[in-house]
Amino acid sequence: DAQALCAHCGLDAAALRGEQPLPLTPCVALIETALARSGRPWLGLEVAAAAPVFSHGALAQAVAASSCLRE
Repeated sequence: DAQALCAHCGLDAAALRGEQPLPLTPCVALIETALARSGRPWLGLEVAAAAPVFSHGALAQAVAASSCLRE
C-alpha cells in the first residue's frame, strides 16, 4: 500500500505527484523501506526502466544524443 508506505516514512503520498521538491531524509527512508519490503534488490533498475528517459533533464538529453559513453 503506497499510502501506508509513505506515511511510515513521513511523506504525504499526494506530495509524490506534485511539482515541489521533497525532503531528502523521508525520501531516503521511502527508498530503503520499499527496497527492504519488496525483497527485490533490483528494484531501482525496475523504477529506472519505468521512468521516462527525459525525466532526468539535461543529463538524459546528453546521454540520448551520444553514440557512446565517451561522448
